[in-house]
Amino acid sequence: MDDVVTIHKRILRLQEVYHVPEIKLYLSDRETHRRKPTDRFDCWPHAWVGGQALARYVLDNPDIVAGKTVVDLASGSGIVAIAAKLAGASKVIAMDDYDPCIECIKLNAKANNVDIEIQKHDIFTYSPNNVDLFLMGDPFLNVDLFPYLKSSFNRVLIGCPNRMSHYSSYMKNVVKTYHLDIKFDGEPEYDVNIWWLNE
Repeated sequence: MDDVVTIHKRILRLQEVYHVPEIKLYLSDRETHRRKPTDRFDCWPHAWVGGQALARYVLDNPDIVAGKTVVDLASGSGIVAIAAKLAGASKVIAMDDYDPCIECIKLNAKANNVDIEIQKHDIFTYSPNNVDLFLMGDPFLNVDLFPYLKSSFNRVLIGCPNRMSHYSSYMKNVVKTYHLDIKFDGEPEYDVNIWWLNE
């Protein structure tokens, strides 16, 4: 495999992930994402802190996913999906609705020698069957997201910092907090919570 690729006009280099060195991803060397106000967040050329923490938690607690069918919602780079497969999930689906993410997930899965099913869907119309567990790192900033996830999916494990005020009302079942000394998106460090949405 090539160590350097270009996706969506971004140069990405295959490298170890800071908080999850067991995994290598094609990532931008930029410390922060860049976008115009009308653009989407760059959820694919960076290992966002919520995804790193959730991937770490899954690898350290493989019983959560072992032998199960797992869906990584809004998968981005695919880091959480890859962690779930490495931790022993029997089937992993990486779902995203953004073409650069789909392309990145394919490359990252191959780089880590894991077999992941990749699906392109909008999360608000996604209705998979026979899924044991849903995972989501760094949920996107939509006030309708958590109520929708809570009402639509059975078990959802989330990894993210407390980015917005409304997160607090849902972040009640925290099982682990990681302190990440990662300079990203203008912040020098993050406290990232792992928490169950439905329990």
